[in-house]
Amino acid sequence: MARRSTYGRKREVSTSRYLWVIILLLAAWLLWSITSQKSPIMVIKDVYHSVLGKDSLISKTPKEWSKSYDMLQIRKDSTELALQECITSSPYKLGKISIEDDFVNLRDAASLSSNIIQKIPNEAEVNILYFDTNEYIWDGKMGKWCKVQYADLEGWVWGNYIIPQ
Repeated sequence: MARRSTYGRKREVSTSRYLWVIILLLAAWLLWSITSQKSPIMVIKDVYHSVLGKDSLISKTPKEWSKSYDMLQIRKDSTELALQECITSSPYKLGKISIEDDFVNLRDAASLSSNIIQKIPNEAEVNILYFDTNEYIWDGKMGKWCKVQYADLEGWVWGNYIIPQ
């Protein structure tokens, strides 16, 4: 019977050692959670992700959440300002016809052989919609056709005759 009691004591001692190790690990885990200002579950997730080799942590501290919220608010405000500017400003860039003749032809396509829609007088203002992507040579000068709006009509004018304002 003496052997059994000795064996039982050794068993109790080794169990109490494991119990102390578990208690110390739990205390360290809770202390880490408190100092990092994260929930204990988030601490475990962060450790898990760091063991896997991922650089970013999955959880954030309250300060990090506040900083993220502030950045989102700044982005929202700047987006609202840009949207308001787009709504209130004209979508077109103004241009002025500048030609040595009395008028320039507004055409239905970007070509000299296309139909003339209207004649635009010299010094008239037009809304520039966009410039053609292709460049052409006409009268020895490189240029692009420009789609414009004039007197509620849309058409094409040789871009060298337009001065953007």
